[in-house]
Amino acid sequence: MTFLHFVDCFLLGFAPSYIIFKATKLDQQPRSYSLLIKSSIAYLSIQLIKFLLIATFVSPAETNGFSLIEELMKAFVGCTEIIAMQFFLKRFCFGISNQRQRVLAVALGWATTENITARLIPLGFHIFQTQFEWTYILGAIRSNLSILFAIGFVNASIEWCKPAGPLRHEITLFLFLCILPLQQVLYSFLSHVLGFGEWEVLLANAAVSLVMYFGSRLFV
Repeated sequence: MTFLHFVDCFLLGFAPSYIIFKATKLDQQPRSYSLLIKSSIAYLSIQLIKFLLIATFVSPAETNGFSLIEELMKAFVGCTEIIAMQFFLKRFCFGISNQRQRVLAVALGWATTENITARLIPLGFHIFQTQFEWTYILGAIRSNLSILFAIGFVNASIEWCKPAGPLRHEITLFLFLCILPLQQVLYSFLSHVLGFGEWEVLLANAAVSLVMYFGSRLFV
């Protein structure tokens, strides 16, 4: 990987976060920085908890293929992220009166931390490789999709934090939030069972992210 390729991947993956931060005037909100930091810490904390739970309770499959039981167990553990987001929004999400800016601040902190840990760090380890790989371009595109997904997820989570409405609405909203833990089951199934390539899985990722982003608006 040349340094220029590293810069291209970095800008493709992280420039949109900065553009959103500036374009929505979050930088003019005094409390937005603290909310971004709290959101980042919350993300790192819940990922550590998920890692410990998976390592403790989920037995790895004997083969490298698709294991439905293992994937569903991981998805069940992933539900802790939904609970953690509810806890975070109720305890720490204050200081910004505008709900749209509050959603963006939490989502940007959440998604940017995910992109740093899951994509930027691996990219940095391979900066001195001489061979070009599309994997890092795909990762940069996924970084943008993760922002869309995070905005929709936070938006729907805020609606779930509000006083209870009709039971059907609450159940539908919870099932919608379950897209978060179940999406990895879908990607693993497409990759290992149906034989989808990286680009096809990326298209599925884009579809899921768009469903989360636009679907969350139906609950507002």
